[in-house]
Amino acid sequence: MVIRGMEMPGAMTRIWPIIVVRGVLMAGFGIATLVWPQLTAVVMISIFGFYAIIDGLMSIGYGMAGRRAGRGGGGWISQGVIAILAGLIALIWPKATGVVVLLILGFWALMIGLVLTALAFRLRQTGVPQWWYLLVIGLIGVVFGLVMIFEPVSSLLTLLKVVGFFALVGGILLVVGGFRLRSRARPA
Repeated sequence: MVIRGMEMPGAMTRIWPIIVVRGVLMAGFGIATLVWPQLTAVVMISIFGFYAIIDGLMSIGYGMAGRRAGRGGGGWISQGVIAILAGLIALIWPKATGVVVLLILGFWALMIGLVLTALAFRLRQTGVPQWWYLLVIGLIGVVFGLVMIFEPVSSLLTLLKVVGFFALVGGILLVVGGFRLRSRARPA
């Protein structure tokens, strides 16, 4: 098989079903996120909670094995305890966990925006003609950060809608691409 002067390896033409399945799953995730954004947020935070607990248990196990072998391990054990606590908090209070994460991201975006805005004015003083690029990015960061800080729930829902739309469009493109790959795999 040749595509635009390049031969397509046989393995590429055989993976089209995987691409289609990934696309269907991605589009399904996108639809679910758009239709049930609050539920999606709670499920994602719960998955994180279970992951953190499992990771914490594994870290504690690794730390204890290190102690038995004389290599220390206190750091691993501490990390494991913190991970388990974070996982339990996420499972017990998923909405509060989501809000706290958004507040942290909001303050982070605000700080980056302020730093970039200050840097833009410093560049302007030195005569760099593109100083305003950083100013625009910085101001967007400031606005984004403030919105996330003062409207975390709305920010989360908006963010989930963007993720849902991206997943839906990306899933559709994967399905279309997978079927196009299948059609190219057939002998002419």
